[in-house]
Amino acid sequence: MEATYRTKAIILDRQPCAENDSRVIAYSWDRGKLELTARGAAKLSSKLAGHLEPFNLVELMVVVGRGADYAGAADNLSAAGDLKNNLDKISAGGYLLALYKKLIKPGESDKKIFLLLAQFIYWLNAIEASRLYYQTIAHLAAWKLLHLLGLADNSLLEADCPVAVSNRLRQFARGDFVINLKNLKINASEAASLVKYLNRLVTALAG
Repeated sequence: MEATYRTKAIILDRQPCAENDSRVIAYSWDRGKLELTARGAAKLSSKLAGHLEPFNLVELMVVVGRGADYAGAADNLSAAGDLKNNLDKISAGGYLLALYKKLIKPGESDKKIFLLLAQFIYWLNAIEASRLYYQTIAHLAAWKLLHLLGLADNSLLEADCPVAVSNRLRQFARGDFVINLKNLKINASEAASLVKYLNRLVTALAG
């Protein structure tokens, strides 16, 4: 008999696999990053497929197999519908999902990393702002992620980093992400400078 377990997870990616299956990558509350096969999820008639879309927060049942683990069932807890209907939000959110896929190894669990992603998606889904604002909070979340993974600290801030940018990065590195977002007051020029600087820094650290 195959072993199963249930966990809350956020879907990072879903791609076709074989003829009718999908390959799903998720970050879970207590199991870290999961790489799963979803049998039949590529079929148009699949009920499972709708639950396994990127950005979804789901209650996931995982079947542990010999060669691979499978998504046995999933129930949507949050579908982030407003986010998915806005191309600027999708772009900003996809930037962070890609970092989660790239930087986190399977099985390494960290509840702070899960909460960061859940809070970011909730905020991005709820807020109505400019494309630049969405990019700004995505890059700030990426900076926070690098700190949580131990890949960055404030000593990496370079001498040419603008003072306003440096102060904000130090604040987001150590503080609660949502509280910092609520208190974020930034004009377009400062936001563009922050995104430009962080994009260069995150690219260098993420490889």
